Amino acid sequence: EVNVASLEKKDDGTILINGGIEKDGLNLVTDGNGIFYEITADDEKKWYEVGEATIRVSTEFIGYDNSDPAQGEVLMYPGGFVTNEVSNYDFSPLNTTIRVENGQIIELNRW
Repeated sequence: EVNVASLEKKDDGTILINGGIEKDGLNLVTDGNGIFYEITADDEKKWYEVGEATIRVSTEFIGYDNSDPAQGEVLMYPGGFVTNEVSNYDFSPLNTTIRVENGQIIELNRW
């Protein structure tokens, strides 16, 4: 929990809460897709676990795996997780985002 005394939105989309990290506040940055996360003074992303949820995967789900530059982009489909087509389960808040629409996951991106 954070008591918000001031809020400032910068041109680059960064939101400074209570003056930002330079003034013992918080910096929230976005990846441009509406996802915000806290960034520390050494540019590390900070995430907070706020609970657990089960979200259905849409029949229109598509995943994009760009975690291996030598391999290039690999498309992932829901069945690939069951048939072991997707064998690398290194998904974390630091390398993965999901897009949810109408209560279902429609897109997953891993870098």
